[in-house]
Amino acid sequence: MPGFVGAATLTILLLGRTAIAEPLDLDAYGQAKRAEASPQYRQMASEKRLESIQRLKELLGRGVKGETKAEMMLRLADLYFQQGLHVPEGAQWLEKAIAIYGTVIHNYPTYQRIDQCHFFKGRGHQVLGQSEPAIESFEAVIRAYPESRLVPDAWVALADQRARDGDGFKAVVALQKTVGFPDGKWASFAQHRLGWVYIDLGESTKAREAFLAAATGDDPLIEGIAIADLEAQYGDELSNEEIRVIRQYESRSEEPPPPSPKGPPTCADKVPQLRERIEKRPDDAPQTQLRIVKCYAAEGDRGRARSELARMENEFGPKSRWAQQRSKAEVRSAKDALKEATKAVK
Repeated sequence: MPGFVGAATLTILLLGRTAIAEPLDLDAYGQAKRAEASPQYRQMASEKRLESIQRLKELLGRGVKGETKAEMMLRLADLYFQQGLHVPEGAQWLEKAIAIYGTVIHNYPTYQRIDQCHFFKGRGHQVLGQSEPAIESFEAVIRAYPESRLVPDAWVALADQRARDGDGFKAVVALQKTVGFPDGKWASFAQHRLGWVYIDLGESTKAREAFLAAATGDDPLIEGIAIADLEAQYGDELSNEEIRVIRQYESRSEEPPPPSPKGPPTCADKVPQLRERIEKRPDDAPQTQLRIVKCYAAEGDRGRARSELARMENEFGPKSRWAQQRSKAEVRSAKDALKEATKAVK
């Protein structure tokens, strides 16, 4: 089995579309996605996670019980997991995350987000190179929670682990399952991974078909890598269709960027970015949601402004799960933001 793409090698690959004789695994794919953020943002995000970790540990120390405790523990484990992916000494953070996920699974088996505990426990084991417990966790999601939104993620992670272990036939089965999911979330990644597995199995024709499918998918990152792999592996015997796809990609890559739109940005421009900010910075979420409400109110779209106000009250109001995990000062700040949003709508 060939080695896997490291972060430095992957950067060279993405900048120069240089082909390398290595498959792209889930960890390197995640590193490439995370590299899109600036170093300043990554540092700020790390500091925010550490603050949230300390606050959650203090809240848990007050003796909360039941599902509230399970929710807080899951949040804490998620923060440990994310910290483990973003800092050099990541292993110790991942080990802490795995331990907490395991505790939630054992103590709260009926908790509504237990599938998330199984999946991210598996990913923690996978990043640390612990194959057997990783596979057990991914299979638990697939077997016990077939309606979970994480089932496609579990299949692709299971396939990736089978490929790392050199178990090509089982990897093919899992990757084909991943490709078949209706939302197509992991289709491009799975097709590219499938191409490398077929190379290991000596199935050249199937490998080329998989690379071509990845090169014509909807993931720009995978598209460029799959094109490079096609050229490197089969450059002297490319089919007409493969040549057409490569030339189409090259011509599109050389096109000048579209001109900047005229006029000030509208809510349609701003809101997607603000939603992303809420996901990345939950501590500031009420203030960010306030900006969304104000945006629609300023545009005179009272219907959407009211809808966003209701969403704000439901997700960040005094009785929300968000509020249960925050300090009194943060809850007061969220109440003030809610009052300001109500005033803006009226």
